[in-house]
Amino acid sequence: MSSASQTFAQERFLGLDRFVIERQLGEGSMGAVYLAYDRERDARVALKTLRRVDAAGIYRFKREFRALADVSHPNLVVLHELFAEGTDWFFTMEYVEGKRFLEHLLGDAAANVSDFSVRGTRELSRRGAKNKGLSALFPTPLPDFDELRAVLQQITEAVMAVHQAGQLHRDLKPDNVMVTDNGRAVVLDFGIATERVPDAHSTLEAGVMGTPAYMSPEQAAGGEIDEATDWYALGVMLFEALTGSIPFSGSFTEVMRQKQEIDPPAPSEIVSGVPTDLDELCISLLSRDPS
Repeated sequence: MSSASQTFAQERFLGLDRFVIERQLGEGSMGAVYLAYDRERDARVALKTLRRVDAAGIYRFKREFRALADVSHPNLVVLHELFAEGTDWFFTMEYVEGKRFLEHLLGDAAANVSDFSVRGTRELSRRGAKNKGLSALFPTPLPDFDELRAVLQQITEAVMAVHQAGQLHRDLKPDNVMVTDNGRAVVLDFGIATERVPDAHSTLEAGVMGTPAYMSPEQAAGGEIDEATDWYALGVMLFEALTGSIPFSGSFTEVMRQKQEIDPPAPSEIVSGVPTDLDELCISLLSRDPS
């Protein structure tokens, strides 16, 4: 972060009385996340801002924070405090140092994970219905299936804890999962989490939100969502780890349409060496039928 932007960020957050902004960690549609030193806690924290400050946005921001702050699980990021400073709303949470989901699992190969093979993936989807015995040409990029299973189990337990609290994550994706050096997987960023049963205040927010590649078909269509929405997103993450590509890509409209009309191929149709249990799990998670 440049010295000018750092100064701007510092001036916004309690006038330097409590937080010292070190750098920006990321930015999304809801706001930016900074690494900050909290003088009162004597610790580094992640500080997330709320960009949209209308009444509905503030209401949801406060409600989501309070609901999730009460959820304690070793694989969920720990939320600290919620603040209002003038027109700025932000909260602090545990700063998790580690590697993103794909970087942890794939190492240097994670940098090559993109939609480069998606056109071929779509073709495989079409051909797969006619030729279930289609052979994969390239080996899976994943070097360690046991490590994948260990991380998947932790993410699953974290998502279950969110669901048991009556919430949905709605934006589960590789960038929202960190894995520390000691192997702890942590689910981050509840910026668009929502109550499992939307109320009048969240119905208008319950349309097409999230990251298109990881949206379930029903979420992409703006339909009713439930826990299956988060499990679909986990299926995309699993597909990506096993194959090095995402199931669908293209423009926003193209991705949304494909999710309604086409079943993605099994990972084993894209790459060789995929264990049967992980292949079947991925197929089940990516079913167009939420049930």
